[in-house]
Amino acid sequence: MQFQGAIQGLPVKILLDSGSSHTFVSLALRSRLIGQTSLLIPLHVKIADGQVLDCAATFLQLEWAVQDCSFHTDAKVLPLAHYDLVVGMDWLAQYSPMQVDWAQKWLVIPYEGAFWTLASRLGNPGDCSDEGQFYFGYTHSTSRYNSAFARISVSV
Repeated sequence: MQFQGAIQGLPVKILLDSGSSHTFVSLALRSRLIGQTSLLIPLHVKIADGQVLDCAATFLQLEWAVQDCSFHTDAKVLPLAHYDLVVGMDWLAQYSPMQVDWAQKWLVIPYEGAFWTLASRLGNPGDCSDEGQFYFGYTHSTSRYNSAFARISVSV
């Protein structure tokens, strides 16, 4: 799922990726952020195409936001082609259990004592153009799953 969000006040393109073991921030965005630290032992990260990339830097508890929800996640630095942040299984596990509707592109997560719905923008993976239509919005409920999610359609 894709989201528009922010890191340290900068607009970013975010991919929620259950195939990624960790959360990664793009090498291109790194120079515009504060808080980077070097890893004592560089990591070797195998990406989807089988290529192995070296990761020598991280942001500890990097703050990022999506639709009025703010999160803190360790994010390792990698050259990412299409996204500024790839949110992986480390974050997904932290906010589990969750309800996901892959067809409608939304998820309900436990957040600050309630359950919040985050809605993804529509489109194909890698398609981050601002053309077309996307949904945005959020709801929150104290019940586990809020089935009364209202979609707001916006043309840009």
